[in-house]
Amino acid sequence: MTISRLAAIFFMAGEYLIYFLDRTDHHSLHTPFAFSLYRDLRINLDQHRKGNPTLEMLRLRLGKDKSVLKIKDEGAGSKFALGSNRSVSSICKNSCSSLSYNLLYQFFLTETPALTVVELGTSLGINTGYLADRTIGTVYTFEADPSLLEIAGKNLCSFSNVHFIPGNIQDTLPVFLKGRSRIDFIQIDANHTHAATLQYCKWVWPYLHEKSVVVVGDIHWSPEMKNVWLEIKRFPGVSSTMDFFECGVLFFRSGIQVEHHILYYPGY
Repeated sequence: MTISRLAAIFFMAGEYLIYFLDRTDHHSLHTPFAFSLYRDLRINLDQHRKGNPTLEMLRLRLGKDKSVLKIKDEGAGSKFALGSNRSVSSICKNSCSSLSYNLLYQFFLTETPALTVVELGTSLGINTGYLADRTIGTVYTFEADPSLLEIAGKNLCSFSNVHFIPGNIQDTLPVFLKGRSRIDFIQIDANHTHAATLQYCKWVWPYLHEKSVVVVGDIHWSPEMKNVWLEIKRFPGVSSTMDFFECGVLFFRSGIQVEHHILYYPGY
């Protein structure tokens, strides 16, 4: 293991210790917005612990798939995989969100009109499926790697409301946005560099509205990602944020005081 990889792992370990010490639960939430949202999030998790049976069968199958893909990384790469050749099973294990976080993203999606949904980073498509399952309109999912996109396309062939957008997000996202009037939900889980993540946010900000939700993945992944999270929290219009360690969630509701929470969320 290289020194840089060790340093990255130690950074995340230190970040988790800080998160563990700072995180709170519903007992510390005093504003009605945060309290009711967090309560409903935990109820939703309890009610759907087994997840979507079809998507969980897919996760099980992918977790056993030893096929090797040549991955084209456009961003910061992976802490847990060396080189560009990775098995499907390792991608499923190390790069796909767990069921509990799939349910978290799905829950926050349902807090929006769910008409125009954007996912930056398709990977194998498991999370895309969870988003599509609750999307009234269309999920537009962006992926730069052709081999991942091919697998995700096969995995999600039964979801008619998923639209795949291939290519480098730096090129494809601006083109996509020209044809939009607003975005209800966006999950940013690609590239993982400060410059790219900040640029994605700046591009989509004019398309957000009061009931939009923005999710930024891996906010404690590196010093770069931690800093970009701190910057985004200060963007205009942000009324509330929730830090769940694996991701940060931003809200834009009017009439509530600006508040930032670090919250416990069980992962499994």
